[in-house]
Amino acid sequence: MEIPKYNGTCHPNEYVKQMRAYCKINRITSEPDILELCILMINSSIYIPEGIDNLDKLVRALSSHPTFSIFKDSCKRKLQV
Repeated sequence: MEIPKYNGTCHPNEYVKQMRAYCKINRITSEPDILELCILMINSSIYIPEGIDNLDKLVRALSSHPTFSIFKDSCKRKLQV
């Protein structure tokens, strides 16, 4: 399994779910290690604020980024076609 990368083209919850699966396969079980890996694999153009200390806060931060709004809007357009 290739390490998941986040660039704003999937739901943040799905990204964290994929990253957890990757970490489980590779026997990375520590929540801080999983969080660090998640943050490292986020595209550098996506701003991650300081103070993200758990995966829930990371999902909220990714959900508030403009790339997520673009992703949601594109999904809605696809459903309307």
